[in-house]
Formats: sequence, structure tokens, C-alpha cells
Amino acid sequence: MMNRTIAYLLSALLVFGAVGCSSPKEETKETNKETTTQVSKQEEAKKPEEPKQEDKKAQESSTYEDVNVEQREQAAGKPEANVITHPELVNVSGRMIANEREKQNSNRMMKATVVANIDGDTIKVKLENGKTESVRFLLVDSPETKHPKMGVQPFGPEASAFIKQIAPVGKEIELEFDVSEREKYGRLLAYVWVDNQMLNRILIEKGLARVAYIYPPNTKYVDYLKGEQFVAQREKVGIWSVEDYATDKGFVASKVPKAAPKTAATQPAPVQTPATTQPASEPQPQPKTENKPSENQPTQKLNFASCKEAKAAGYSNITRESPAYSEKLDRDKDGLACDK
Repeated sequence: MMNRTIAYLLSALLVFGAVGCSSPKEETKETNKETTTQVSKQEEAKKPEEPKQEDKKAQESSTYEDVNVEQREQAAGKPEANVITHPELVNVSGRMIANEREKQNSNRMMKATVVANIDGDTIKVKLENGKTESVRFLLVDSPETKHPKMGVQPFGPEASAFIKQIAPVGKEIELEFDVSEREKYGRLLAYVWVDNQMLNRILIEKGLARVAYIYPPNTKYVDYLKGEQFVAQREKVGIWSVEDYATDKGFVASKVPKAAPKTAATQPAPVQTPATTQPASEPQPQPKTENKPSENQPTQKLNFASCKEAKAAGYSNITRESPAYSEKLDRDKDGLACDK
């Protein structure tokens, strides 16, 4: 009887010992599991978030949505619409600011050479490393001239012609980058400097562009450009000369009145007199006259790369006295350029 009691007690002690020994292990496992879960959550918190859908909009910089860069750069508006109607916006250079260069961030500057003029806010350049890139002017938007859907917008030809004049092919320029260097189409985003003056600012000042596509972190000059735009709006320059044409969403072409077709003035019928016999004479050649877009002649030299470009701007039969004349356009050296 005693032996059975002792055996029972020993069995109970063994069971209790087993339970007592296993409990700390189980608690340790639970503790380790909780610690691992906490570490995993901390690591997940450290991982960068996936870009949200709206973040793609931060790289927007033009009114193109479904047309690639190559197509838009090769597109051309209707010739009859791509006409300069405000030559004073093209021919007068922008205001020169003596200390404007002091605003530059020297650590974000890059030299380049213009190889093509695309439109009023886009150029193509060759970088110092030999690579060719398309450059979109930061924080500005000029009316379109090559948009496949919008066509040629009012003041677009003027903006394009002005950029061709102040930053022609072969011109050495400087690009200043903000924080992000490219937009969603792959083009470089930059403030473009020519002769120590910022073209982005001059476009705004002359009413050839509006402040647009403001997406942080590329906002270094946004207040500076808005100040220039305020003055242009107040003085009703360029795009601001037509009420409700330039808006915060773009340009509304329907707000610009269409030019009335020119009609010849009615002349009184000449009084016929009896014809008199006159000796026949050889017909005299009619002198060629210069065709020009406006009676207001530009105050500075115009540099057209070809007669095709000059004629697109409204110049043909250009005399030596014209600021649009150059010897390279006068192939037969007769003092009259682009006459054929």
C-alpha cells in the first residue's frame, strides 16, 4: 500500500515538473513572436511608400496627354494659322535685370547649346557631354503652335518667334535645374538663361506665357514669376490683352475675336477719254517691293536661318534696309533677299 502511494506521488511530481518546465518555453516563444512582429512592422514603416496615382501629375508640364515627345516636336499647325499678328511682342527684347544672375543656384547649373527651337516654351539642346535633350521651360506655359488637337493658339506664333530670335540655333545658354530634373514625358525641366537673363521670366513679362504647372518641389522661382505676371496682367500685355483668354487652366481660343477679312476699297470708275495713237513701248518691269508683316519695323536685327523661316514669319523680298535682311538669305547678292 505504501509503495503505491509513493509511486503515485512520484508520478504527480514528474507531471508537475514537466508542466512547470514547459511554461517558460512557451512564454519565450510567445515573446519572441511578438518581438518579431514588432520588428517587421518597424521595417515596413521604414520602407518608402509606393508612388500614388496622383503623384504622376506632379511631373506634368504641358497640355499633351497621349502624344509622345517626338510626334509633338514634329507636328506642325496650319500655315494660315501660324501667322504673327503682334510683331511688337517679337521685335522688342525683354527687360534686362542687372543682378538677376545672383538668383542662380550655381550648384544646379549646366551649359548647353541650342540645336532646335520647338515652340514658345520648349527647345532642344546639346549638353556638354554631347547628349541631345529636349528642355521644357519650368513654371511657364505658352500658347500652342504644334498641338495635334488644339492646333495653333493665339499668341503662340509670337512666343515661338521670340524664342527663335533670343535663343537661336547655335546659341550658348545655361540651364538651371530645380529639385526634380525631368517631367513625365522624359524632357528636362529647367530655368533657361541667356546672356545672364532668365527666359522664363521674359516670356511672362512680355505676355507670351502664363505661370503654370506649379508642382513642388520645383517652385524656386514661382513667386518671382508670379510677380512679373501680375504686372503683365495689369498692363494687359500679350495674352492678357484679351479678356478671359488666359486662365489658370490654359488658353481659350474662342475668346479671341477673329480678324475680319480685308476687302478692297470701292474706287470710282475712271472717266474714259478718247484713245490717242501712241507709239508702242516695251513694258517696264515692276519693281519688287518688300513684303513685311507690319508697318512697325523691329528695332533690332532679326536672324532667320532660312528664307522658309523668314517667310513663315511674314518676310519676303527683304531689302538691305530691313532688320530681317542678311547676306546668307540673299543668294544672288542683288540686295533683295528671299525674293524667289
